[in-house]
Amino acid sequence: MLTVKEAFGVAQEWVRHLYAESELKHLRLEEVELSDDERYWNITLGWAEPAIRENAFATTLSSGARVLPRVYKRLEVDVETGAVKSMTDPGGCLMPISGFLPGDEEARNERYRRMPISEKLECIAELNRLEDERRRADIRVRYGSLSEREMRLRLAAPRLGRELMKKAFGWDPDEKGW
Repeated sequence: MLTVKEAFGVAQEWVRHLYAESELKHLRLEEVELSDDERYWNITLGWAEPAIRENAFATTLSSGARVLPRVYKRLEVDVETGAVKSMTDPGGCLMPISGFLPGDEEARNERYRRMPISEKLECIAELNRLEDERRRADIRVRYGSLSEREMRLRLAAPRLGRELMKKAFGWDPDEKGW
């Protein structure tokens, strides 16, 4: 059986393989729990969100210390084999991990099959929210501080296309920038 320290090492190595090193600032162990059936270590890792860190979303305390919002991922590590079986966010939405763990696709697919439709829809909504956050951060890097209207227009342009943006909003992404 893997020790907690070994399971943490497996989870940390797996996350470092999945994400670029530059995205994993201040990576740390947040929480550890042995599953009820004692088959998995549930390892929660956290790190400072790079888009937030780079784009000044972080709040500043009166002391001048910066509070960096964190990303949390819970990894399920098999206590016998050390294989990472899944990665979830704290809300429980199963994140896709195909291509990284050969042989584990069937277990992941079975988990998706058993997931109630309401949870699947929650996962889709969460992934869309995360993509919007990522796109907002990208837009801020490219264009700096924007009004909320301009941010929404820039978010909508790739989805709606140039012609609809011009007709509906009088805004041409070819002139303003995508």
